[in-house]
Amino acid sequence: MRFRINKTSLLKIAFSCLFIGNLFCQLPDVPAVRKKTDQSFLDGFVRKIWTTKDGLPGMTVTTLIQDRKGYIWIGSYDGLVRFDGVDFNVYNRTVDEKYDFASARSIIQDSLENIWVGHNDEGVTRIDKNGGIRKFTMEDGLPNNKINALCEDSEGNVWVGTSSGLCVLRADGSVAEPEGLKELGQEKILVSKIFCDSKNRVWVITGLAGDNFVYENGKLSRFTGMKTFENPAVFEIYEDRENAMWFGVAPHFAVRIKDGEETVYDVHHEGLDATIVNSIMQDSAGNFWFGSDSGVTVMHGDSFAYYDSFNGLSDNGITRIFEDREGNVWVALNRGGLQKFSKGKFRTLLK
Repeated sequence: MRFRINKTSLLKIAFSCLFIGNLFCQLPDVPAVRKKTDQSFLDGFVRKIWTTKDGLPGMTVTTLIQDRKGYIWIGSYDGLVRFDGVDFNVYNRTVDEKYDFASARSIIQDSLENIWVGHNDEGVTRIDKNGGIRKFTMEDGLPNNKINALCEDSEGNVWVGTSSGLCVLRADGSVAEPEGLKELGQEKILVSKIFCDSKNRVWVITGLAGDNFVYENGKLSRFTGMKTFENPAVFEIYEDRENAMWFGVAPHFAVRIKDGEETVYDVHHEGLDATIVNSIMQDSAGNFWFGSDSGVTVMHGDSFAYYDSFNGLSDNGITRIFEDREGNVWVALNRGGLQKFSKGKFRTLLK
């Protein structure tokens, strides 16, 4: 039976959880795929972790990217970090006043190889490939200086999602508001993620029930294409190699939509409560990695593997997962630093 969850139901459930103090209060069942467990998948990896003892400026990693030269760029509340595999180079005003910022919450590299950094309360900085710096704040037209998300569209515009507004930084440096915001009553939208897909659409999600949007054909509109959930609270969006769209839906679901066909996966860990799925990634071998606040779930073939505090993860809060061009999988942790999964030459066999 298909169960529809509306906003009223979500509010009632949340209130009940708070009222009775039940940490294990969950949403009603939905028709979701729950695969068998096969932990042997994890045996094929060598795992390495970096913390402040190794040079990270802080234990909270907000985001990760790899640039075209192969450097790993790391976001943290203690600055922007470039990692070459050995040394961590920190960029902030304390290290060099040229970099007039303290934190890095979101990072992208654009098609011209410039690095864009969204800060916690200080706007956006563009670091040109030749080292030049340009900063954008509310004085330049941003709706808010707290930047939660960035992405570049097919025309080279950089979309900026803030805690109270959405805007577009055009290539000429001007700031514009996307068409449709006012009609939707979302001039002060709280943006949590932005995703630019292969069909020239820009997805804007908020983490709030039902407030999910897509910019297409020159206008922003509310996304209502998910059938299993009514008014879903979405925390992540991703496009796989088959151009299917994936959505991380609270509390512990991953929803795949392709040509109108919808599949829901239950990726929660036994014994751990999840409230968000905020990272989805398909690796070069076709496996899917899901990050939540209860650890990492990997869908490999017809099975799931789980990695969390019970079997070695230093922190269950996952902020970002991505694969580098050498096939290593990087996991950013909310309070546990940075971890890398590399394919091992040897496989561990248990008697």
